[in-house]
Amino acid sequence: MSFLNLNLTYQNIHFRHPSSSSSTPIPLPPLPPGISRSFIPTPQGDLEILHTSFPLRSSFPSQQPALFLIHGGMGSASVWLEYLSFFSEQNKIPCYAISMRGHGGSWYPSYLRMVYGTTKGDLTGDVVSGIRWAAGRERERQGRGVIKGQQGQQGKEGGKDVDVDHVEGKEGKEDEVEMVLIGHSSGGGLAQYILSAGLLDGLLVVKVKVKVKGLVLMGAVPGFGSIPIYVNWFHLDPLFALRLLLHLGHPNSPLSHPSLVRRIFFSDHLPDSYLSRFMSFMSRYESLLWPLGMGWSFADPEKVLLRISGWGETRTPETRQGQEERVLVIAGERDQIMTQPIMQQLADWYRAAYERLVVEEKKIDGVVVRGENQTVDEVEVEGSGGPKDTAGTGVRYALVPGAGHHCQNDVGWEVGARKVLAFYRQLL
Repeated sequence: MSFLNLNLTYQNIHFRHPSSSSSTPIPLPPLPPGISRSFIPTPQGDLEILHTSFPLRSSFPSQQPALFLIHGGMGSASVWLEYLSFFSEQNKIPCYAISMRGHGGSWYPSYLRMVYGTTKGDLTGDVVSGIRWAAGRERERQGRGVIKGQQGQQGKEGGKDVDVDHVEGKEGKEDEVEMVLIGHSSGGGLAQYILSAGLLDGLLVVKVKVKVKGLVLMGAVPGFGSIPIYVNWFHLDPLFALRLLLHLGHPNSPLSHPSLVRRIFFSDHLPDSYLSRFMSFMSRYESLLWPLGMGWSFADPEKVLLRISGWGETRTPETRQGQEERVLVIAGERDQIMTQPIMQQLADWYRAAYERLVVEEKKIDGVVVRGENQTVDEVEVEGSGGPKDTAGTGVRYALVPGAGHHCQNDVGWEVGARKVLAFYRQLL
């Protein structure tokens, strides 16, 4: 029911575990062609991961980097279904999308454990487990090893779990697997935190080292802190606190009604049918310590950039006089929480760090044009429409016309996907 524009409903407020007899289970969405679902065993429970079907077709270039996609709060791997189909099926790029604990088909902590006992670090560990699993699979795809028990199996759906601890290598030397991290919202915050903290530095799948080739931040929580985002949220929803009180402090309260989900996550043009389907896949409850752990600065932009590999490898006369971008910041044109000014500030934050690393510290082999000739070039992606993007000083900034916060799901999502594809191609 709704009254006083409070948009009050208890239909989407759950205090019980989804497997409880008194709770509605979370449905797992059907997968598009070429995408499979597997489960990664961890000491706490299994993690859902959606990925390009195995065995991969011969049409996939063996050495190109895979995309690893990280969802945000209340999401799961299923928020990437459109991107998985676009990149994997249409463009032959291997893809992986993880569901962290308490999301999608992954194991579910109890309400109290998830809401008050699950930290940013816990969820980061789930993402790193997913990256580790994907790296082992990529090693096999590239013909450099075989994961025992994985061939012809798709986790639980194939009748057998997969353990990437057991990999048969073909050579004695250490190999490298390259990936591009794509993080949305709080998942983009985790991607920055993982790189800043060096959590992939010592990550080895037997003799495979993971190298991050590029970083895509889609409506991401900025590494300098999320306080301005929640100020925007409170302005959008003045009755936030009253509704939260009536919902007994449940973390889903701000997104408990279709009108609230549309207002915060999407544009007005998203069909109601898609919104209803999206809400059916949302988490039953969410960690409060995750966003609290990102309220203030939690990442060092210089450390993030230094842990992205390949600076200087792709410079050609066509890449704007030696400049290249290995960070892409994407904003939805109608995103009302991660607004354009905040996302532009995030891009500028990384550009300033890049300039320091190139000019002052000389830790990156890059090019920075200073003084009166300093420019950030405009970049136009074919078929994207809308305003031009900007590129230069190590960072590309892109806008998805007409889209809200969930720009990978909202109207115009394919425009954003083409911009990610253009960024990906210039990494090669």
